[in-house]
Amino acid sequence: NASRPRGDVSERTRTAAALAEHHESVRGQLAAAQQGVTAAEGRLAELAARLRATEADRDEANRAGRQLADQVAQLAATLAHRDTATPTR
Repeated sequence: NASRPRGDVSERTRTAAALAEHHESVRGQLAAAQQGVTAAEGRLAELAARLRATEADRDEANRAGRQLADQVAQLAATLAHRDTATPTR
């Protein structure tokens, strides 16, 4: 019966070794996942900055479009006024 405790110890040692190996594997997976999260957060920040820049460009284009439309309307009004103020022969 003296071999039985050694067998238990041996089994426990193998189990502990397997658990330690699994633990290291999980730690590696966690590290890889954390790197992935960091990369994704960086990409998200980059995309958010690009979105803000694009929105600013869009807003500027809208302002320029409104300004141009106002200028065209003023020009049309000026031409219409000039045509009605000039007598026809």
